[in-house]
Amino acid sequence: MSHESTHTARGIVAAPHTLAVEAGRQVLAEGGNAVEAALATAVAIAVVYPHMNHLGGDGFWLIREPNGRVRYIEACGFAGTRATIKSYRDAGYDTIPERG
Repeated sequence: MSHESTHTARGIVAAPHTLAVEAGRQVLAEGGNAVEAALATAVAIAVVYPHMNHLGGDGFWLIREPNGRVRYIEACGFAGTRATIKSYRDAGYDTIPERG
């Protein structure tokens, strides 16, 4: 897997897809901040890299404010209770499928 990155005079954007990097870079180039660039990158990732990310995915954020205060946002959901080894074996799988 390759990861793409770019930097501007205002910061650096990194993501596993070029178009997601470009979305974040564009926000920075237009004067946006790091949080706005990260959101743009995340939204683009949901579109261009859906097999690895999606709008219902988890998020773990450390945000440092200009005054130095660090905030943490944990936006993770519950694991599927029916996604067990037994449920996949009963469905005829030896390994968990890439999707579903």
